[in-house]
Amino acid sequence: MASGLGHLHRLGILHRDLKPANILLKQRDNNFSPLQVLISDFGTAAGPGTPRTADRSGTTGTIEYSAPELLATAEDGAFQHRHSFRTDIWSLG
Repeated sequence: MASGLGHLHRLGILHRDLKPANILLKQRDNNFSPLQVLISDFGTAAGPGTPRTADRSGTTGTIEYSAPELLATAEDGAFQHRHSFRTDIWSLG
């Protein structure tokens, strides 16, 4: 999983909803080979061309796997932090 997430980050892609349900295990043709780990569900992902500075009106991703800083709000209710490679790493943990 870490290797796959590192690959996405090197490509400039934030997953933004990394959780166990979005990790798939695939048995290769040979039953003696190790399982292949696949990251899935890129519905909330942000690629290199996606603006990351847009105001958020709610949380993106699954709250149970969101980094704590993504839930912090200012007095006016606006979210204070944006998704980053670090918040993907938090979800991975």
